[in-house]
Amino acid sequence: MLFQEMLTQSLLSIGSHKLRSTLTLLGVIIGVTAIIAMMAFINGLQKKITEDITALSGGVFQIQRYDIRIGFSHINPPRTRPPIRWEYVRFLRELPSVANVGAEAWVWGKTVVTERVQTNPNVNIAGGTVEFAVNNGYVIQKGRFFTEEEIEGRRNVAVLGSKLAAKLFRNQEALGQWIRIQGRPFQVIGVFEERGALFEGDEKNNLAAIPLSVFEQIWTLTQGVHITVQARDPSLFEQAMEDARVMMRSLRNLKPQEPDNFAIWNNQQILDTFNNLTKWVKIAAIGITAISLLVAGVGIMNIMLVTVTERTREIGIRKAVGSKKVNILMQFLLEAVVLSQVGAIVGLIFGISIPLLVNLLFQFPVSIPLWTVFLAFLFCSIVGIIFGIWPAMKAANLDPIDALRYE
Repeated sequence: MLFQEMLTQSLLSIGSHKLRSTLTLLGVIIGVTAIIAMMAFINGLQKKITEDITALSGGVFQIQRYDIRIGFSHINPPRTRPPIRWEYVRFLRELPSVANVGAEAWVWGKTVVTERVQTNPNVNIAGGTVEFAVNNGYVIQKGRFFTEEEIEGRRNVAVLGSKLAAKLFRNQEALGQWIRIQGRPFQVIGVFEERGALFEGDEKNNLAAIPLSVFEQIWTLTQGVHITVQARDPSLFEQAMEDARVMMRSLRNLKPQEPDNFAIWNNQQILDTFNNLTKWVKIAAIGITAISLLVAGVGIMNIMLVTVTERTREIGIRKAVGSKKVNILMQFLLEAVVLSQVGAIVGLIFGISIPLLVNLLFQFPVSIPLWTVFLAFLFCSIVGIIFGIWPAMKAANLDPIDALRYE
C-alpha cells in the first residue's frame, strides 16, 4: 500500500508540471527512440541479408578482380590488377573438385523497351554463361535458360526476372515476346522465379540475363568478368577454393613470392564482413543513446532538485507527523525513476512506430529485437536512480523545523 501511494504521488507530481516534465524527458525520449529504431533497422537488414545469402546456391564462390568492400573496409584498394578474363573458365572447368564454372558481367541502370512499354533506367543486365542461373541460385519459372550453342552462336535471347517480366508484359505471356536492350532486339525464352528482394526494385527480380557473347558485343569486357565456381561436393568446398587459387596464379604467371592479384570470396565472407560492420554500428548506437540519457539524467536531477525545493514545507509536515527518512528518500527516488520510465515508454512508442512506418512506406526490412526494449528500460531505471539519489537524499536529510519554517 505504501509503494502504491508513493507511485500515485509520483504520477500526480509529474502530471502537475506537464510542460516541465515533457522538456525534461526529451533526452530520454530521443535516446530510447534512437536505440530501438536504429537496432530495428540494423537487425532487419542483417536478417534479410542473411536470408538472401543463405538462399544463394550452396557451395559457390567467386573469383573477382578486387576484394569485396563493405562499409569502410579497403577504402583505398589497389586499382592496378589485371582484369579477370573469360578464357580462364575453360581451364578452371578441368579441376576435379569443381562442378560448375561460369563467367558473368553486369551493367546497371539500363532501359528495356517493348512496342508498348519502356522501363525506367533501373534495369540490370547480366551477361552470363550457361552456369549463370545455377551458380547464382536462380530457378526458371517459365521457359528455359539459354544453351551453349546459343552463346557460341551469339543468339539474341534473354531470360527476364519476374519483376521485369511483369513490368513489360503485365498480364500477357512473356515467352516468345521481343524486347530491345540498347536498341538491339532480344527474344524472351524464359522467366526466373521470384526471389526475395532486399529493397523494392532490387536487381534480383529486375534483371535481364543474356548470353555473355552478346553482352560482349554491346559492352566491351575491358573490366573483365566475374567467375563463379561451384564445388563438386560441399565437403570439397575448401579444396575447390584452393585448387582455383592455384590455377589462377598459374594462369596469371605469378611467382611464389608474389601476392595474389585477384580475389576469391564466398557468401559467408560477405556475411562475416557485414556482421562486423553492423557490430560497430550497434556499439555506436548504444554510445549515442548513453550520451542522450546522460544529458537527460542531468535534466532529471535538476527538476528533482526544484521539486524538493518546492515541496520543502510538505516534507517538513510529513516528518513532523512521523514519516521516516527512508520513506522520504524512497518517495523522491521513485519519482525520479518514474519520470525516466515515462520517457522510456514514450520513446518506445516512437522507436517502434518509426521503423514500422518506414517498412510500410518503403518496404525496408525491420526487425525489433526484444533485448533493446529491456535495455532501454534498464538504462532509464539506472539513470533515474543515479541522478535521483542526490535530490532524494537532500529531501530525506532536511531538518523538519527548518522545513516547516520554509516559505
